[in-house]
Amino acid sequence: MSPYDTLGEKSFWRRAVAETHPFSWTDLYEKKFEIGRTDKVATAGSCFAQHIGNRMSRSGFAYIDAEPAPPLLSASERKSSGYGLYSARYGNIYTTRQLRQLLEEAYGLREPAERVWRSKDRYYDPFRPSIEPNGVSTEDEVLGMRQGQHLPAVRYCVERASVFVFTLGLTEAWSSRSDGSIYQVCPGTTPGTEDVWDADKYEFINFGFREVIADLEAAVFLMREKNPKLRVILTVSPVPLTATASGDHVLSATIYSKSVLRAVAGELAKTHEFIDYFPS
Repeated sequence: MSPYDTLGEKSFWRRAVAETHPFSWTDLYEKKFEIGRTDKVATAGSCFAQHIGNRMSRSGFAYIDAEPAPPLLSASERKSSGYGLYSARYGNIYTTRQLRQLLEEAYGLREPAERVWRSKDRYYDPFRPSIEPNGVSTEDEVLGMRQGQHLPAVRYCVERASVFVFTLGLTEAWSSRSDGSIYQVCPGTTPGTEDVWDADKYEFINFGFREVIADLEAAVFLMREKNPKLRVILTVSPVPLTATASGDHVLSATIYSKSVLRAVAGELAKTHEFIDYFPS
């Protein structure tokens, strides 16, 4: 008699995985808490969070859209301008450091040194450069949209949500050499911003487990400081890296990134009763 003799089928790879169809896997996840129809849900993160938000909205849940599109925009214009993808118009938030810095900026705890990008006489928000595909005509317009619309929308999400769903996407990022600000993408890679790249201003960074978990825990604690009843659901994007600047093969880089993120999500879910991990 061994401890394995009393375990159910889900504990054995052959019976639970190898000899079954993926659609039959019904016991991968045991939820920590319920999400009711009246619970307000906010989403952020990388692309998988888009699907969660859309599905919850279509299913009748109280999904937060704190930065809605102007009514005259077409569906394609709304999508290309970053409306309706998440609960605020932040675009993809790939790293936990990016999330932490956004929240700190929203609550007046930090101010990035670089607040506007200029490229080909057009102006862009450095931290969400794709939300205006053609840029805008003035620096003040960029600052006005961020300070007058976006950061208040971020605060609204934090303070009004019952549940915050965050999808972890990457460990790789590009950072400002001057103040450590983390950008959504490598500067100069968003169409229209090609003039922005400067190797003296920006550097590559690949976060490790300790950095990722410290940033995510700090972000969650800041949100809970503003909204003590907030619950958090973490997911990890299954989408592989499009490219890596680490020097490793992109497959190895992807496995590293997803392994770190999965370990962080699992550790926080294990140590905090208000955080759950949903396998995606």
